Amino acid sequence: MFDPKFAYRISSPIEKKGPSSDGELRSYKYKFRTTSKKTYHIVVSEYKYNVHFIKFYPSRLEQSPNRYKKRVGNVREFSRIISTCLKLAVQIFDEKPNAIFGFFGQWDDKDVEDEAEVSQRYRIYKKAIVSNLENISRHQFEYYQLPEINTFFFVPKHVNFKQKEADLTAYFANILGEEGLKELFIPEKED
Repeated sequence: MFDPKFAYRISSPIEKKGPSSDGELRSYKYKFRTTSKKTYHIVVSEYKYNVHFIKFYPSRLEQSPNRYKKRVGNVREFSRIISTCLKLAVQIFDEKPNAIFGFFGQWDDKDVEDEAEVSQRYRIYKKAIVSNLENISRHQFEYYQLPEINTFFFVPKHVNFKQKEADLTAYFANILGEEGLKELFIPEKED
């Protein structure tokens, strides 16, 4: 189901940005079209410690602050989108062999309403990445989960993630601040 050969064809970056106030060193935006003729964007944000977060959204939500919260409808299409993200990650890894890739499973309203322990996106990312480790095994990746904040990393085996984990936690805590970290945990349901 989640296989790089099913990935959509992606463009070269359509947008590149330099350092930002939220700690990004740089970011790249890519564009692709699905078989159902929908256009999506993938954003790769690079941070200190060679960490790259990969996010995607439908282009029609470009201006929406909730663009990363789109609920998954068509699982087959979503599978191909995830495969496309993973294919892009492998391309980046080929250029940067110490790159660490993170996926944050953004909470959506239904996750909050259901008081889910983890978000729908996190569950799907986990399934996709674990399934794809075999397909991208020539790179010898391991994966690490931080389910309390809906984050999933896949890391080259030669990179000692456990050694970097404390530095990464402190780094992102400093960038996000206390309020920003709280937002990574399941949000409070509004009455």
